[in-house]
Order: sequence, then C-alpha cells, then structure tokens
Amino acid sequence: MHTQPLSGLQSASIGAGAARSNDPAAALGKDDFLKLLVTQLEYQDPMNPADGTEFTAQLAQMRSLEQTEQLNSLIKDMFNASRLADASQLIGLKVTYLDTETGERVPGTVGGVALDGDRVLVDVGTRRIPLEHVLSAQSE
Repeated sequence: MHTQPLSGLQSASIGAGAARSNDPAAALGKDDFLKLLVTQLEYQDPMNPADGTEFTAQLAQMRSLEQTEQLNSLIKDMFNASRLADASQLIGLKVTYLDTETGERVPGTVGGVALDGDRVLVDVGTRRIPLEHVLSAQSE
C-alpha cells in the first residue's frame, strides 16, 4: 500500500476546516497530528521513503500548533481576567437584573463577583447571577 504524505497546504486546509467546526471534538489537536505522522511513517514505501525536509516541516507545523494552542489559552485567560476586573467595578453598586425564571426585574446590591468557566457571575443578595442578566447599575 502506497500512501502520499500530506503537503503543508493539504494539512493546513484540513486543520482550518476542523477549526471552523462548532463541534470541539471535531478539531484536530497535536495528538491527532502525531497519530497521522506516525501512521504516515508506518505505511510509507520503504523503497521511496518520505523526504527528510518534509518530515522536518511537519514537525515544525506540530510545534507551531502547540504554540498556537498555548497562545490561545493565554489570551482566553487574559480575556477572562479582564472581564472579571470589569465586573468587580459593580461591587457595592445597586443593580437591577432579570430573573430568567420569573421574567421579573429584581433590584439588589452587588456583594461580589466570580468566574465559573468562561462565565462571569455577580453575587446579588443571596443569588449568583450571570453578568449578562444585569440590566442596570447605579451608585447607592
């Protein structure tokens, strides 16, 4: 069985297609990249092995992918920290938020803020509500 290695353009377009997907499980990661690379090496024609420069280029692509993932994680953390810092400006202010269960506008004073995953939560009285449910804020 003869297989052709993926060119940089082909592997980039595969990764780009996966990145556009809304399904996180569909995105190709570094483990997938390594599996593809190992499979390629296992099934290559011994009489016509892959070019060393191509192999080096694929390793460079993998390293670039790792660095991009690290950068994305860092940017996400910085974005969440910024959102949390912005929300902390509400502490001590009187807010009105939408109670999604009753549909009512509920007044209260912000006592604290928290981050739950990617969601900023605001403590109003005994309730912890998502920041996006806050309709207005004013000093007391």
